[in-house]
Amino acid sequence: MLTPDQLNQIDQHLRKENWLINEDLIAELTDHYAAGIDERMAHGLSFTDALCAVHTDFGGRKGLLKMEEEAQKQQAKKYYRQEWQLIRSFVQGPRWFMAAGLLAGMFLLNVVFGQYDQLKLIYNFGFGFVGSAIVGHILAQPILAFQHLRAGSSLQSTSSPVFISLYVLTAGLLLINKYVLPAYNLTLPTDLIVVLVTIIETLSLVYLLASLVLIRRLIRNERNRRTLKSA
Repeated sequence: MLTPDQLNQIDQHLRKENWLINEDLIAELTDHYAAGIDERMAHGLSFTDALCAVHTDFGGRKGLLKMEEEAQKQQAKKYYRQEWQLIRSFVQGPRWFMAAGLLAGMFLLNVVFGQYDQLKLIYNFGFGFVGSAIVGHILAQPILAFQHLRAGSSLQSTSSPVFISLYVLTAGLLLINKYVLPAYNLTLPTDLIVVLVTIIETLSLVYLLASLVLIRRLIRNERNRRTLKSA
């Protein structure tokens, strides 16, 4: 059994000598290092020699950094899935009433209280950031499916078909009204345009709300991890 000082030396070895920063990977590697070192010390090696041997088994600094790069990619994919799971919960899951409340609130602000022009910032945000996120998500699906196919596993969809379909349909109608219909001296009814803009604004707020919930969850998990580490 290694001493607290030896465990701290492993931690510093991973952080300072090998430049690792991923906390989950460092915790996992510390356990592997400790088991490997303990086994080698039982066969007569000193702590330092055992540490060097285990380090070599992991491919040295290059091997560890490659492991961290892969761990970061997997972590990013996990957060990406969690974000879309939250979006789905707001549109077609247990939090649907919050999205309904946002839609009703935005409709009241746009129509009843006449804040249509003042709320255009949310509308522009929806067409920009949220729109690019949806396009990126759609384009990434074939790539992810191919990767899972090569790995022999199935791709579990976590996206929200309702959210994406509603956004694409609404944005498509607004773009047609702006760039296609004027060529034929046509335009959508003003009331319909207000409704479409309100839907885009609501979907943008849902996306933002899901992102904030995810950030809050990550901060809470990190705080709990640090509390357990210091205990």
